[in-house]
Amino acid sequence: MTLIESKRSLFLIPFISLGVLSSIFMLSLNMMLETWMLERNEQELIRISEVTLQGIERLNAKGDEMEIVADSVGLATSYMRVSIIDPEGKVLGDSFYDENEIANLTSQNQQPEIQQALTSGKSSAIRHAQYLNADAYYFAVRFRNLASQGVVRISMPMAPVNQAIDSLRLVLAGFFVVQIILLALVIAAFTRFLQTSIVKEQNLLEKRVEERTAEIVILQRLASMLAACNSIDEVQQVLKEIVPGILGEIPCSVSLVAESGKFIETKIEWCGDWPGLTSFTSNECWALRKGRYHMSKDEHSSLTCQHMGEIDNKTLCVPLLAHGNAIGLLHVLLDDKDVDLNLLFTLSEHLGLALANLNMQEKLREQAIKDPLTKLFNRRYMDEFLERELNRCERHQLSMSILVLDIDHFKAFNDNFGHDAGDYVLQTLAVTLSATLRKEDLACRIGGEEFAIILPETLLEEASACAEKINQYVKAESLHYQGAFLGQVTVSIGVATYGIHGKDGLSLFKSADVALYDAKKAGRDQYRIAKGKIKENVTNIQPKKNKP
Repeated sequence: MTLIESKRSLFLIPFISLGVLSSIFMLSLNMMLETWMLERNEQELIRISEVTLQGIERLNAKGDEMEIVADSVGLATSYMRVSIIDPEGKVLGDSFYDENEIANLTSQNQQPEIQQALTSGKSSAIRHAQYLNADAYYFAVRFRNLASQGVVRISMPMAPVNQAIDSLRLVLAGFFVVQIILLALVIAAFTRFLQTSIVKEQNLLEKRVEERTAEIVILQRLASMLAACNSIDEVQQVLKEIVPGILGEIPCSVSLVAESGKFIETKIEWCGDWPGLTSFTSNECWALRKGRYHMSKDEHSSLTCQHMGEIDNKTLCVPLLAHGNAIGLLHVLLDDKDVDLNLLFTLSEHLGLALANLNMQEKLREQAIKDPLTKLFNRRYMDEFLERELNRCERHQLSMSILVLDIDHFKAFNDNFGHDAGDYVLQTLAVTLSATLRKEDLACRIGGEEFAIILPETLLEEASACAEKINQYVKAESLHYQGAFLGQVTVSIGVATYGIHGKDGLSLFKSADVALYDAKKAGRDQYRIAKGKIKENVTNIQPKKNKP
């Protein structure tokens, strides 16, 4: 080795040393940056998992509600994936997949973070994610409440973290070559900027989570209020009060399928009068044809449902489903307003179930108070109605009359034409009574072929006229059943009036019943007025069968 070569080697020693020191410094700084970024992201994953656990606890969510919680939190964290998994590894909710895709997901019990979370309560891992086809950072935590248990898992892609780290490496390397002091200043400034950005992002994320949480609370309140409604009017009041707080002041309406199933009729509207048709068929709505929502005049289509009439603005129709069946439609007049479709769909789900439950309640209530054959009120409802009317008569000094009527020779109809013909006679008489009486009057079937009619605020003379009218109307009916003429139907009627023939329900019924027997003995097809008060003790009047 020559002297020049030796000096050149000595000259290179500082640069080599500086290079080695720079490399050590850069490696150390790189490790610090990676650790810092991972800690920051782990804290964010932990915070999102806590928000998800709060949502589960607040809703006391069960298996079928986990998807709502996952989607709600996932909407506010678009770069993160929120998954809720039961102890068997089944995915209950996932912000990255819809319900159909969730059903096809394999068991998650083989994933290391799930195994460790089920064992120790929480875990984190960095591994290859199939849904990203790249590495992802996972954090999992176990939960348990009264309704359910399982694991909440939050994941985020590692690519943005790695890209951020690589960018920092280039910046640090460039400035280190220029000047160590300048590099330190730039690193400090960049660190402060990064911290400020993270704080802003955290504040924005917290705001979004708060908004979503508020929406969940409002939707929960809406669902509970709808479940407590007893009528369509109450449903409208609830929707009018709560829904504008969710969607804003947007004109909406709800149409329900009529009992016949042929027409859809508008029953509820809020935020203004609904400008569309109030009655239409299912063929006039694209949403009912498709079985899913339909938006008119969007970027893909300009088709408007026929039931929207002359409306030219953008509209949305969402089928209201309950137990797999469409029971109606939710209509929204969007115009140029932006509405969260997920909120609308969640609203339609709650509304559909509430209206279905309300319809079921009405059917059960009707079955409890009405006779299934004649559709007239039954004895139980009549007793309640009579008690209220008697109290009203006593308090306000009002009049009231009772008619008890019986079909003449009804056994002959059953013997000669069969029980089906007898049922037809009973149904026809019920229709005749409903058409003859006033709206405030009450007609009841109290058993067999015996009926009772309560006439509020009716004097004896008026009740007698009503009985005569019923006799004439019934006699005028010409009954044919399956081509056979059933003959003329007549009824015998007993009349009793409050105050004259008794002041309690049992006395009035007994007086009217005795008068009915008098009408039978006098030749039937007529009415008789009770002769006076029943002085002896009376017991509850039981329905009579096979009266002569």
